[in-house]
Amino acid sequence: MLNIPKRKPERDERYRAKCFPGSESEVLVPKKGGYFPVATVSRKLLKHLRDSELRVWFYLQARAGKWFVTYPTYEEIQRD
Repeated sequence: MLNIPKRKPERDERYRAKCFPGSESEVLVPKKGGYFPVATVSRKLLKHLRDSELRVWFYLQARAGKWFVTYPTYEEIQRD
């Protein structure tokens, strides 16, 4: 019988599991259908954040990877 080793979780996946245990139930799986959860959060943030804070929020959302984690440096944020 072929023994296939289990896939090692990606770095972002490990960080998410460490910092937010149980959050995998909140993550959208496109194959299962549904809506993208960030839109609701962003809509609610519109009332509370200033213009510059919103720009940073949307920048981070646009830069996020597969696991919705991003690691921009201050220089990258400032340049963009």
